[in-house]
Amino acid sequence: RKINPPSPSGSVQLMVGRMTADGNYTVLVTTSLMHVAEAGKVLSTVLPLAAALIFAFSMSAAWLFSEWFTKPLRALSGAARQVAQGNYAVHVDSVRNDELGDLAQEFNHMAKEVQHASQMQRDLLANVLRTPLTLIKGYAETVRDLTGDDKKHRDEQLNIIVDETDRLTALVSSVMELSKVTSGALKCEKVHFDMGQLCDEVS
Repeated sequence: RKINPPSPSGSVQLMVGRMTADGNYTVLVTTSLMHVAEAGKVLSTVLPLAAALIFAFSMSAAWLFSEWFTKPLRALSGAARQVAQGNYAVHVDSVRNDELGDLAQEFNHMAKEVQHASQMQRDLLANVLRTPLTLIKGYAETVRDLTGDDKKHRDEQLNIIVDETDRLTALVSSVMELSKVTSGALKCEKVHFDMGQLCDEVS
């Protein structure tokens, strides 16, 4: 390989060749370095623009992919905040057929179960509190309408009213304690107790 001196026209030639077995030099490729310089100038002009276009395309593609990938995660995060605030009727769209879609379906199932459990708890508390209130109202109406002048029956029914009122007060206190424990404001303490005695008291 050698570079010939400038030709009469002023161009520099690049020649590539090899020595043959008999000692002669054979030219394989020859070209003008002027063409190489011109190609270098063109590349120095085009490459920065191409690099800028490729960078812009890559950033746009990365942003679109991140939006597509993180959209269900943002939806799940917002739904979790709503559940934490007590809105158990929240629903997350799960149209994807990948792990994120499965996660959204499991979240919807969890929210539905929590809503069902919360409704059952409210119904239970309402039924528990309704029983003594019904008895108190019934005996109070009986005393007012029937046994107001009969001291014996009146006293019996008033005692029932007092007992049911105490029972209702205890139930309300238990509900308030349960609410404090559920919210974390009150810590439970483990104690030993007789299960048989507890069953006797309940029965």
